[in-house]
Amino acid sequence: MSTEDAYQKGLEVMEHLMGAAGRDGVVKWFDEFDPELAQMVVGHIFGTVWTRPGMDMRSRSLITMATLAALNRGPQLRVHIQGALNLGISEKEIVELLVHIGFYAGLPVMAEGLKAAREIFDERRQGTK
Repeated sequence: MSTEDAYQKGLEVMEHLMGAAGRDGVVKWFDEFDPELAQMVVGHIFGTVWTRPGMDMRSRSLITMATLAALNRGPQLRVHIQGALNLGISEKEIVELLVHIGFYAGLPVMAEGLKAAREIFDERRQGTK
């Protein structure tokens, strides 16, 4: 796949996960630092890694959330919780993922993840996100 094809595929994956506004916000944020960085992030992570054969997006989303929770990467976890919900992963599954990871990565990780999830669930119910 060419660099441009990977970038375009990455934009599609990001839109599927984050919606057009979320995708555009992430691209703009990286682009402000360095346009080549935006190309690399979008093209490589979302256009190549997220689209590799052998695993569906749902599984990749669950793995990404578990990794971000374990590393205590709150802002990125919030983005990927939103993405998981957009993919049809249920609130119950997200909570179970966070409880499960908490017993391997620690109670504070679980608590922070559950706090982020609760906020996102509430925002979506209220229609603010």
